Amino acid sequence: MKFSAILSTVTLLALGATAKPTAAPSLPACDANTPLPCKCPSSADYAESITTRILGVNAKDAEKLMNDFFHPEWLGASPWETRGRDNVVGAIRTSEFQTSGGLYNVTEKLLEHTVKADGSFKQRFEHHKPTLPLAYHDGSGFFYGYWITIEARFYSKYETQLTWSAHGCETGHIQNFSQFHQWALGNALEILTTNGKVKGVTSGAVSAQNF
Repeated sequence: MKFSAILSTVTLLALGATAKPTAAPSLPACDANTPLPCKCPSSADYAESITTRILGVNAKDAEKLMNDFFHPEWLGASPWETRGRDNVVGAIRTSEFQTSGGLYNVTEKLLEHTVKADGSFKQRFEHHKPTLPLAYHDGSGFFYGYWITIEARFYSKYETQLTWSAHGCETGHIQNFSQFHQWALGNALEILTTNGKVKGVTSGAVSAQNF
């Protein structure tokens, strides 16, 4: 009995030693709905980021400020051109954004916009594909696209959890997603505080990104 068990073990080990390794599955091309991580064009670098923070406000007050696609002033930018209907999937906005490589006119398309009765919301948008690739001013590379999700979840009467995730493809890392997202959430908190909406506990922002 013991001999049979040992022989079976040796046989399995021998089979394992001679088996050919299985090739790792290739990653899907990056898009709005692909699982992460994903594959960028060969000349681009992959970026992935997530930032979360508890804001001491009612979710409905957070939604009113932060879930208007054509009026994202809390982001520090106001679109100078819009197309379609505000907060309806397919709407398009063009704004000027600062990066480490200078100012760029960036066009974005709304992919999802939902609101629940308690104020929880989800907004997804992407760098508008017909405007890509967008060349860097100095000629050193391109933006190949990014995909953003901003999600708020009712936590308690005066606490709302914000989660902001992003992934994208670009030459180098001209955009620091987590740095910008932390700043924007702080700006939103300042606006809500000025308007007397902050009545609960606010946490610090926590981020993780792969560059």
